[in-house]
Amino acid sequence: MSDKPQSLDDILRGPQVTINLDALNMAGRDAVSATTQQLLSRMQNEKPHIQVLSAAVLFAAITRRLGLNAEEMYHKADRILRDVEYDKSSNQRFTALREYAAGELREADRER
Repeated sequence: MSDKPQSLDDILRGPQVTINLDALNMAGRDAVSATTQQLLSRMQNEKPHIQVLSAAVLFAAITRRLGLNAEEMYHKADRILRDVEYDKSSNQRFTALREYAAGELREADRER
């Protein structure tokens, strides 16, 4: 077995991977927000247009590889964000995510 990481092309061409749909539908906000924050932390030094397209490509690659409906997954994510907006007890990671996104959009607007 090689220690070389697989390329995205290798991963996408591989056999279909299954995902536990019950776990997907029951995923907790804390776990989702923590992982989202980690991903955001890794890409925050890139220009906003690169961040957006990179996140979109990652999303498309993951949903395609898992055989998930991308539109349905987008709506699940959007519902989480909407729920957090109305839940005053929501965790601070989502608040930080909203503030970061707002700041990045302002920065992107300045770059035009």
